Order: sequence, then structure tokens, then C-alpha cells
Amino acid sequence: MQIFSGVGTTGILRISVAGYTTGGQQPGATRNANKLAFPTAGTRTTLTTLLAVSRAFAGGADNSGVAGYVCAGARNTVDKLDFATDTSAIVTAITLSGTVEGNSCFSNSGVAGYSAGGSGGGYQSFVDKITYTTDTSAALGTGLVGISGYNMSYSDYGVAGYTTGGENPTALTTTSKFSFPSDTRSTGTALLVQTLNGAGMSDSGTAGYVCGGNFGAVYYSTFVKFSFPSDTRSVVTDTLTTGLAAPAALADVAVRGYVCGGSPTSGRTTRIDLLSFPTDVKSTSGETLAVANDGLNGLANCGVF
Repeated sequence: MQIFSGVGTTGILRISVAGYTTGGQQPGATRNANKLAFPTAGTRTTLTTLLAVSRAFAGGADNSGVAGYVCAGARNTVDKLDFATDTSAIVTAITLSGTVEGNSCFSNSGVAGYSAGGSGGGYQSFVDKITYTTDTSAALGTGLVGISGYNMSYSDYGVAGYTTGGENPTALTTTSKFSFPSDTRSTGTALLVQTLNGAGMSDSGTAGYVCGGNFGAVYYSTFVKFSFPSDTRSVVTDTLTTGLAAPAALADVAVRGYVCGGSPTSGRTTRIDLLSFPTDVKSTSGETLAVANDGLNGLANCGVF
């Protein structure tokens, strides 16, 4: 069943369809995807060998209503996931500025996606912009505030994209903010504590969230919330079921966010935690990932904005 989830910038009713997690570290699942149906709390199906190549610790950028882009993952290439057909192929016209993992992605849906930082040949600060209409890429003239890998990103469509935290190798709190459409960079509101290996998700128009992550042996269970447009930081009262590193996060805008998989202090999990918007109430889905996995990324098809 499809539910009208809002009105896009075109004035047309927007229909949310599904979220996806792709790739990850778990052997046998590095090319697979979990598809979570919207607007229910994520009825799951498995898309086997969806990605053209294996990818772990990759970033995901969504051109909602059209396609998702899975960037890097110890590669300099991008897999494009067609939301209409659930098929994927490497975009031959896109070559990222380096072969990295631990990059993160933000998006100006309908316009461009961005792959930021990562680790490969050292920690990086470059930001590659992928223009959705042409499926071509170019590095921005100004990169992140500093080098970082295993960072987190979130977006406010039409306004700004954000990359925060990570390590270089010291764990960071710094946030780089890129205003749309100029791509002008400024320093955004910092994280409360040093965090890497978390996940970012976006309730575009309302708030961005950084979910979980770790600093050394400390694994966080917090949702750190950045309200738009002020970028005011707060900590959500509800928490993840347990502290997690390297989960995937995605959002059904104006409905709920999903935090999928990841690593607790030992092993990996299949759990999917939910965060209702705008109340920020956490629950746990009755659905789980097909296999326990971490280092995966999240995408969402919430219709055309």
C-alpha cells in the first residue's frame, strides 16, 4: 500500500515508497540490499547481488523518487540504484577523487549528491559532487573543514548538506556545512562528543540526526538532533536499543527514521530501531535485516520533492 506522505516542491503529492540498506562487511552480503517498504515500519525483502561490486563503509546519496547512489566503499566508483526497477549498475562517467572507504554522503534531492571525505591513502577532505541530471561528477573547489574518514552526513534539501565527526585519526566533533545551491562551505554546529562510525539521517525540512557511533571502546546509543534551519543541537531523550558502531540509517521523511544493523560492543546485529518524526519516540521494528551486518549504508525513496 502507498500513502501520500506530503507535497513536494513541484506541488504534487509525494508518495514514499521504500528504504534500502546496501553492502556491508558481512561475507556473502557485501553486494546485497535489504528493501524496507514504506509507510509500514519496514516490511523487508532481500535484493540479492543488487550492487555491481561489493562495497563496505560506502556512502549513500538519494535522488528521491528516481535513484540512489552508493559511493566508494574501498573503490572510486559509484553504483546507481534505479528505484523504479530495483536494478543497479556502475556509472561509467563518475570517478571519485580517490579510492576511499568511510566516506559519507549528503544530497540536494533533484539536483546533486555529494561524497565527502573518507580513508584511503590517508584521510581525505575532498568532496565530490554528482549532478543527477547528467550522472557526472566533479570535485568541489572547497572540501571539508579538515581531513576525516568514517564521518556522518545529513541533508536539508534545497538548503544545505552537512558532514560531521569521523576521525583523522583523532576522533572529531567538527561539522562542515555546504549551502545549496552555491556549495559554499561554512563550519556548522559541532557534535557534543567525539564520534566516528555513526550514521546520519535526515527528516528534511525539520532536522538531521546522528545515530550511534563510537569513540574508542565507548559505543554510543544516542540520537543527536540538529534542528533546521537554526542547526541547534539537542540530544533526543529516547536512545537506541544498545550502543552501535557502523549501522546504516535512512529516513521516511516526516514519518520515521530507521537505524539498521551495526556492531554492538561485540559481534553484529540484525536489529532495526525506529524513531518516529517529529515526536522522536524510539521503537524496535518486528522486521530484521536478512543477516547481521555492519559497515552498510542507507538510501530512501520518499518520492519526488
